[in-house]
Amino acid sequence: MSTPTWLAALGGLDDEALAAFGNRGLLRRAQRLVADGAVTVAEITDAAVDLQCEGAIVRLLPGGPTALRCPCPVAGVCVHKLVACVWARTASFPDETLDPGGPAPDVLADVLTWDPPTVNRAAGIAAVRRVAKESAAGDLASSLRVEPRGQQLVVAWPGSPVIIVVPGAGLAGMIVEGSHADVAERAWKLAAIVRVFAAHGRPWPWPDGVGDATGLQPAQREAAAELVAAAEAVIRQGLARIDPDGSARLSRAAQRAKLDDLPLLTRLATLAASQVRALHERNDDVDETAAFSAVAQAWALGRALTSPAPPAALYGATGPGAEAGVRELVPLAVRWWNAPTGARGLTWYAWDEAAGQVETATTGRAAGADPSFGLNWNGPMLWGASPAQLCSGPATLTGAERRDDGTLSATSRTTVTSTPWTSFDAEALAAKVNQASAGAAQVAFGRPEHRLRMILPRTSFGLGTVELDEVTQQFVWPVVDSSGHRHRLALDATPTHARLFTWLIEQRKVVAIVALDDEPIAVFLPEAKSIRLVSLSASSIRLPDGKASWQRRLLKLDTQRRATAPLREPNALQRLFATIGDVVLALAATGQPQLTSRQRDTLIRCQRECADLGLTTLATALAPLVGEAPPPATLLALRFLLDRLEALAD
Repeated sequence: MSTPTWLAALGGLDDEALAAFGNRGLLRRAQRLVADGAVTVAEITDAAVDLQCEGAIVRLLPGGPTALRCPCPVAGVCVHKLVACVWARTASFPDETLDPGGPAPDVLADVLTWDPPTVNRAAGIAAVRRVAKESAAGDLASSLRVEPRGQQLVVAWPGSPVIIVVPGAGLAGMIVEGSHADVAERAWKLAAIVRVFAAHGRPWPWPDGVGDATGLQPAQREAAAELVAAAEAVIRQGLARIDPDGSARLSRAAQRAKLDDLPLLTRLATLAASQVRALHERNDDVDETAAFSAVAQAWALGRALTSPAPPAALYGATGPGAEAGVRELVPLAVRWWNAPTGARGLTWYAWDEAAGQVETATTGRAAGADPSFGLNWNGPMLWGASPAQLCSGPATLTGAERRDDGTLSATSRTTVTSTPWTSFDAEALAAKVNQASAGAAQVAFGRPEHRLRMILPRTSFGLGTVELDEVTQQFVWPVVDSSGHRHRLALDATPTHARLFTWLIEQRKVVAIVALDDEPIAVFLPEAKSIRLVSLSASSIRLPDGKASWQRRLLKLDTQRRATAPLREPNALQRLFATIGDVVLALAATGQPQLTSRQRDTLIRCQRECADLGLTTLATALAPLVGEAPPPATLLALRFLLDRLEALAD
């Protein structure tokens, strides 16, 4: 049978287009396979062409390179798909006008005949909203490059990847250079078509209710309201009595928020759903307080989004492709962790100068999964890079993607390139890192569960003597920073940590200590004309042998070397918040409609104390709780308020 005519568009893609579809390395490999005769035709019909290469059957379909199908396990674009595109150039066609080497079709003229409503539906509402907001904010035709090249149309503008229109393939068949999240990729494609229309003086009609750069759309408000109802249903049932339907309802609400382009609400709702699911599964990593706080935070954001004019920052939406591209990060720490359940993993912390925020990326395994997975300081663990490489200096990420919780994804599509440490301004970096995790950041939606700090020890006597807290069985390390503030850092009292502290004490100078809450996780040490980042849980530092003499040197176990004060002694405000939180959690956990006499008396006393201390907002929020049958909304609002007050009182 003759070659189908739709294959000509695939065969007309040049090397630049195929490199954008995959990458240059895969393209060179594909060209070698075709040249070596490694491709055979399995079947040709008008509807599809099947090729066999390296044991895989690649199916070619109308719709450009994105319509190719390959059963191999490689995520994204594999070499077999590029092999199919290269092979298509060699195919013979019954009509010479369809030959890939023949006259190029007028792709630009074809694009200008596309029907906007049809294109909008193909892009999806999330991409439509993103591009509509962008189009309302500026000149779409400014600095636009539209270049017919062979049998494709190349579109680009400042800040965009190269976007290629393939003849006859429609929006779905367009190629976007690089690796992008699904919605971001569809947004780039739609933005290119909208800009081409604008450059030729043609307006782009948006669906009803879309295109206004201010305010939420009705469907987005409905998504927020659905999340609010799901969160209240969970509390009404009781966290301790939750069943799979509760987390499933939260998951559905999170999915709708994602479809309606509310990324921040999606992230918080997804986290709440996972915490509630873990409660139902009796996962030791999650307690009722953490799950309650997660549900309360998602509920509060949903309520805020249903208000008449919510701030734009609460949408969490970004422009097309904002989740992808190159990110330059300064590493702060690598931490190897083991959860009580047996799960283990590695987390990388880094400072994003451009965004002004701390980024984290985690790779790990669940309990009992992949017994071969363990700490390997010099082996690939995250993005194909070793922990040693991730600590070796500033890193550039290419193809970075985000998880639903806002952290960087550990996907293999991301690559990392590290450069050696050169200049290092510890004081400036510490100021930025600490500011990003203090003040308003402590009460912002989606704030991290643990606070990351960078401590600069005072030059003289900044590093105190290690103490032993026998009650908590922890080593306590007092550190005075350059501003005179005293920190009490702690690690579990184990032989390994005793050796670690011995090693730290022997260092002549510590430039900076990176701590996660009260746990020191990394230190910056000076080197000749440079700096050295040392992970305290993952690096291959040579610790002392741990003999009894070393332990006596570290801990001369006498009364003067014992910790005389708890690591964290709660103040009066924190004790007040904890008392209220215990009662609220008891109601939320059991779904109990009525307070006991003791609970009511406790809350009345706390309400009076809040009024005396000037905590008017908290006192007002407590008022409905001491009445009859407090509704779930009252409990959620109180938990959300308590979380913010506790963060500020810390």
